[in-house]
Amino acid sequence: MTRIDHYEFGRIVVDGREETKDLIVLPDRVVRNWWRRDGHALVLDDLVEVLDELPSHLVVGPAPTAACGPIPTRSSGCSSAA
Repeated sequence: MTRIDHYEFGRIVVDGREETKDLIVLPDRVVRNWWRRDGHALVLDDLVEVLDELPSHLVVGPAPTAACGPIPTRSSGCSSAA
């Protein structure tokens, strides 16, 4: 089981190893050298590599539609509910 030892802005220690770049922490592994396609935005395609490893209760509903953009926000007026 992966263990997060410490976290602060810009720095995380996972299993005793300090990290200062984006990564994905999963129960059984760490995906290092991970980057988002669009800077600080997160789109579904950024997570394709790990979606099958996430517990089903964390993956909810259909993917947002293109009309709403990558991730709908309250201010966008879009909803992922059908």
